Amino acid sequence: MLRYIYEYDSIGRLCKVSDLFHGTGHVYTIEYFSNGSYTQHHIDKKGKKWDIKFILDKKGQLTKMESSNMSCRYSHFDKYGNWLQLISTSNTPVGQMTTITERVIEYYE
Repeated sequence: MLRYIYEYDSIGRLCKVSDLFHGTGHVYTIEYFSNGSYTQHHIDKKGKKWDIKFILDKKGQLTKMESSNMSCRYSHFDKYGNWLQLISTSNTPVGQMTTITERVIEYYE
């Protein structure tokens, strides 16, 4: 059975998530910065640690995500703030790989 525990800081922002599976599991904490950006500090079931940084612009839109082996840059936003282009670069055993993803979002009223 999966069980998630969510903890919030004094102003209501999510600051810790524990994913418990039979008493052990994955945990991540979130560190917020004054410009709205934040970093997730992950610890998996085996104690391995890694960080993912989320960079936001002045409008609060996600513009970049970084980890030790990957970087994603979001651009071309629609009028609702959803990204329309993602450029991701990752380090692989055979070298660096870049992928460009473009999406179209249709809204129905």
